[in-house]
Amino acid sequence: MKINLLILIGLLCVTFFVSSVSPSDVPVNSQLTVSEVYLNPNVFFEGDTGTVTVSVVNNGNEPVVGNRATLEDNSIRVLQSQYESVGAIGAQNRMNFTFTVKADTFGGIYYPVFHLDFRDAGQLRYPIQLVVSNTPLNVGIIQKPDNFANGRKEQIGVSVGNPRDNFVSGVTVTPECDGAEITPTSSLIGILPPNAQSVATFSITPERSSVLKIKVQYNNGINIHEQELDVPITIAEGKKQSDPILTNIQVKPESDFLHITGDVTNAGLEDAKGVVISVGPPGIPVDPYRVSVVGSLKPDDFSSFDVTFRSPNTPEVPLIVYYKDADGNIFQTNVTVEIGSMFSLVPNASSNSFPIPLFLLFVVIGLIIAGAIYRSWRIT
Repeated sequence: MKINLLILIGLLCVTFFVSSVSPSDVPVNSQLTVSEVYLNPNVFFEGDTGTVTVSVVNNGNEPVVGNRATLEDNSIRVLQSQYESVGAIGAQNRMNFTFTVKADTFGGIYYPVFHLDFRDAGQLRYPIQLVVSNTPLNVGIIQKPDNFANGRKEQIGVSVGNPRDNFVSGVTVTPECDGAEITPTSSLIGILPPNAQSVATFSITPERSSVLKIKVQYNNGINIHEQELDVPITIAEGKKQSDPILTNIQVKPESDFLHITGDVTNAGLEDAKGVVISVGPPGIPVDPYRVSVVGSLKPDDFSSFDVTFRSPNTPEVPLIVYYKDADGNIFQTNVTVEIGSMFSLVPNASSNSFPIPLFLLFVVIGLIIAGAIYRSWRIT
């Protein structure tokens, strides 16, 4: 009986003690927790300025009055003043604390500590992971010709990849070159997520050998970063462009002009468009074949041609082949044709004025002489 009475008295004491404890006796720091942390940018470059936002939620049933909130670290510099007066955080409500920081430190992982002091007693302490990385974007050339030709438009592809653990925004690619015409003048890629890649394509028409500078500008949070890549532009004979070659050339005299026949073959790896063949100075093109219009020639394709001309006292003349590429750029190649003494077998441009008046004079004189002889015969 005594033992049971003692147990009953003990249970009554415990019940009285528990019932006497009010919600206000629960430590306030157990009601507040850090629900989320936002960093902008998510990963800093060395020297970047950004923000750290700490979201604190009150999970209790009563408001909690905060006194002071700070963010402290020996390596990460806090630019913004600390929160000297927080005020009450209502039950089931949240409050955000934003700090402006600057990563004046080397690359690495840092843990600035968020402190929230309560007015009555206690403190909320929460370490925040902040990463500083100087890993740049990957900028490279994935498309360009082996050589550039003067005045010939070529395509160049610039690849921009993001190996960082955070996205970058406002990615812009701008090519610059004082010896070439470039279209477009810039290309906006925009947001580039982690481990993503994008390609910007430009048309380059060089005027001389020079250096093409590729500038890539992007934002990491509010911080602007820039990278450059130099691409040499060397003017040389292209390896793939069309290459018209003249073969089987024959020259023969006609009534009052010379006639050249032959074949033209495209020995290049690209189409030769609008192929036209004509004779150049000092040759003078004449009908019926002032020019020979061949048209388009695919690689390894060929066509015959005919050209007629007069040659004023010269043993050789140039044959000129005009052709275009896919972008409409005009090219030409010259081939010298030996005609030897054939120019003397046909009248040239200056012989058209020969001596028609002198011939008529000879005819008149002959008629006069013949008339005199005839008259003398009649007298005798």
